[in-house]
Amino acid sequence: MADESRQLLHTSNVFHHQWAGKLAELMVTLTQKEGGLGWPAGTSGRKNAKVFFANSGTEANEGALKTARKVGKMRWAAKHGKQWDDPSCDKIELVCFENAFHGRSMGALSVTTNPKYQKPFAPLLPGVKVGQLNSKEAIESLVSEKTCAVIVEPVQGEGGIHLADENWLRALRKRCDDTGAVLIFDEIQCGLYRTGTLWAHSALPADCHPDIITMAKPLANGYPIGAVMIRDIVAETMTAGE
Repeated sequence: MADESRQLLHTSNVFHHQWAGKLAELMVTLTQKEGGLGWPAGTSGRKNAKVFFANSGTEANEGALKTARKVGKMRWAAKHGKQWDDPSCDKIELVCFENAFHGRSMGALSVTTNPKYQKPFAPLLPGVKVGQLNSKEAIESLVSEKTCAVIVEPVQGEGGIHLADENWLRALRKRCDDTGAVLIFDEIQCGLYRTGTLWAHSALPADCHPDIITMAKPLANGYPIGAVMIRDIVAETMTAGE
């Protein structure tokens, strides 16, 4: 950090930054080694993931939601033989869960299901559906062909230490695959070894894993940082500047 402070402190993320590159590579390598993002523990070889850095966990979640919204439009367009920006596109819905906390910026706040935070800033993003954690029976009606993203904390933080059940996560993963929705795990409060493994979902089978992981401050030992790790099949829809 001392060395870096003598350099230009900020450059556009359009340009390569050696330390950001090294950190991104380390994060993906560790995720392959310990399990997560669709990789069973002990995986090696081609990375198949991208990392985007931000300043906070809230920004990381905003980045994840933006990515999922664009992916939803692209998948809708491919399915219907239309352009992604066709005004009839309805694959824009977001699914979150009771007692969730994902941040206080407008997009993240829209999926933070606490009236105390939401009411002063209403109306928020339209198309948000709220489900109950671990309710398998509700998944099919909750996640539909109109869903572009499902965001969930594998272990809820602010809402109480509520663990997402393995079988429920598996069913949620399958439903996302069936409908073309992007599954986001917000590991801002539960990831980076807080549960004893790199990610709270590292100990789970790969068929319970997400497409996107968000994380924050422990990555920089408390200094402001956020990051989004995205499977290539999802990340490939994003271009420079988005």
